[in-house]
Amino acid sequence: AWKGNRDAAEEADGEAAAAATGMEPLRVVEVQPWPEVDARFLHLFVKARPTPPTYPRRPGMARKRPIRATA
Repeated sequence: AWKGNRDAAEEADGEAAAAATGMEPLRVVEVQPWPEVDARFLHLFVKARPTPPTYPRRPGMARKRPIRATA
């Protein structure tokens, strides 16, 4: 996942979503796709387990009920 400035809450939500779908965080790499860009990060995940049968969800469900690190 490409991201700009790092945000702890957003990263925690991403890790929760990854865990729910069978992935694990691998590492975060700082990248500079072109010279005038700063604060770009590539979050790498690895597929660790099968995806549960409840995924993918129906259209609109991710917006209605996003996977969050905290409720």
